[in-house]
Amino acid sequence: MKTADSTWFYGQARIGDVFEVTGGGETLAPGNGFGDRNRSWSDRQRRSALS
Repeated sequence: MKTADSTWFYGQARIGDVFEVTGGGETLAPGNGFGDRNRSWSDRQRRSALS
């Protein structure tokens, strides 16, 4: 993301806003807290403390 674009986004975004990251093509390792986005919704639900 260009600096000007990220500055704009930072000024507009609020806690709880939903956004989608596209074009990265990266797969992060699960289990480190950052790779959880690669898990399916059913897998997340199965691992939830609420299930």
